[in-house]
Parts: sequence; C-alpha cells; structure tokens
Amino acid sequence: MELFRGRKMKIIEYIKETPKYLNHIIDQSESTFESVAELDFDELYITGSGTSFNAALDVKYYIQKILNKKVVVLNTFDIDDLKFGDEKKILIGISQSGSSYSTLQALKIANKMGITTASMTGEETSIIDDEASYNYQIKCGEEKAGAKTKGYFCTKLNLILFALIYGKTHDIIGEDVFDGEVNNLREDFEKIEINIENSLNWVELNKDKFKEIKEIKVVSAYNQYGDVEESALKLLEAMRIPVSGYEMEQFIHGIYNSTNSETNVFILDDGSEERFDNLKKVLQQWTEQVYIISEKENADFKIINSKNSSSKHFSYIIPIWVICAEIPELKGINPEIPLDPKFHIKMNSKKLS
Repeated sequence: MELFRGRKMKIIEYIKETPKYLNHIIDQSESTFESVAELDFDELYITGSGTSFNAALDVKYYIQKILNKKVVVLNTFDIDDLKFGDEKKILIGISQSGSSYSTLQALKIANKMGITTASMTGEETSIIDDEASYNYQIKCGEEKAGAKTKGYFCTKLNLILFALIYGKTHDIIGEDVFDGEVNNLREDFEKIEINIENSLNWVELNKDKFKEIKEIKVVSAYNQYGDVEESALKLLEAMRIPVSGYEMEQFIHGIYNSTNSETNVFILDDGSEERFDNLKKVLQQWTEQVYIISEKENADFKIINSKNSSSKHFSYIIPIWVICAEIPELKGINPEIPLDPKFHIKMNSKKLS
C-alpha cells in the first residue's frame, strides 16, 4: 500500500498517507481483534519505549473511560514493579518494529508472573509476537524513516479499537456506543489532511524563524501528556537540538525559570486548561517565541477538529510533525536518517537484520 515505491519515503509522505492506513486499520479491526473474546481481565497494563510508550500514554484516559477498568501505562523498566495478586491482569507490549529487546524482556517477566500477555507490532511476525500469547498487529505498513509519525497515530488507534472491541464483546458498551465511536474516529481522520496542509503553510510562513531555533519546550495539560512527550521526542530526533516536554503543573513549578530569549515554547491547548493564554503572556517577558496550537480563534496555529472526544488524539501533534519534516533540511540535516543508523546494533537494544 506504499504510495512512493522505489525510493526512500520522506517523513511528510508518511504523514500524508496516515489517514488511509487509519481507515484500513478500522476496516480490518474485527479480524485483527477477534481473539479478544477469549480475554478476561480487570486491569490493563501497557508497556513500550519511545513512540510506543507515548501513544499508550496519550489514549490511556480514553481507554479507561470505555472499559471502566484500571489502565496503567508503564515504561519497560518498570515492569518489575508489577505484583501478581488476585486481580486478573493483561500486559500489552508495543513495538512498531517488533524488535525492541526492552519490550521483549517486559513480556518475559509478565509471562513468568502468570500475567496474560499480548503484543502490538507493525510486523506479521517478530520476536515480540513470539513471546506474547495474543498478537494484535498494527497494520500501518512500512515506515522506514528514523523519526516515526504514521506509526504513532496507528498505534493509538490500535489501542482504542482493542478497547472498543473488547468492550463490545464483553457487554461493557453497547453496539450503539461502539458504532458511534467508530464513526467519530472516521470523522476525525477526515480532518487530518486539512491540518497537514495548514501546517505546511504555517511552517512555510515561519521557516526562517524555525530554522534558527536553538531550544524548545513543549507544554500541555495532563490529558495530552502523551502528545507532549512524543512532540519532544520527534523534535529531538529531527531537529537535533535540546527539547523537553512538560505537563502544565510540571512546567509552572520550577521549569519556567529556564526560559530565556532563545527558548521556543509550543503549547498544545485542547481547551481543558484555561491558563494557557495567561502563560503565554507571562513567558513573553523573556521570549517572543511562544506558540499556542489550539482550536481557538486566537491560536498561533488553529487546529481544525471534529467535536468528538477522540479528535484531539489525531490532530494536535500534526504541526509539530510538519516542523520535523520540513525544517531540518534547511539546517543541512536529513531527518529520515538517524544520527547513527547502526546505533541500535552497537547498543544491542533492537534485533535488526
């Protein structure tokens, strides 16, 4: 299903093909998640590293609301903290490449503890899948760029559909709720293209400023913390400058002290935190480069969204992605190629062919 065969795809091309793959994942979801009928759990644990972890973090509260169950997102190094009790638990290990040794180790620990395990990878078979009792493939196609974008949205959708189909199969939600949520998701995906085009225009307008950026901080409310962490990760990977991400309360309790004239602040504002406009005014004492990404009319970048509760999961990071796709080349950086393509081989952190 790749759009640009015969050459290495650029990040912006992966971003543009994302809606097609999201709809494809929904189309295939009944067969992908057929085995959820066999599952029975009271607590859901999700683990992964990097983009996989951030995707789970971003949809945690959505899943919790759908299932009305405890949902815990853990770094792979925290799995030792899982204590097997009377509660029925499942651990989902996520790795888009299917090659993460840390996710593999987390699944091994869970299996030894008697916890049901499942995998979500972008591969049909992988070392992660071999270790898990259940496999739920993330059908997002190839993504060979070093900085992953498409896979982030596809992973979030896979987790959402796991929850929706489990909920429907086990009578936690009705057919009407399921159908409504799926229709909402498809509506959300229709807005992605316009947000990409608007982002391209915004980045083109600001490219001379953006290419001179020396330091970035990304801030959001708690319920968008996954997007904040992923924004910081993508900017680090692509721009290769100091970047950090914070939840609002984290930021105002000390972090703001590091703001200076070279600091660029990107605020992801879904409307749940009413202090962001004031935060911008306060920060402008020290830096002019404060950008609010929001659905509000006075936003520095205006997000176009459906009014669904799921819409924020597939929109706010898009302008950050486009910065990552377009600006590095103006600085002589190819964001598709990692700083060291053999890094994971040298560090023995992934199984690479």
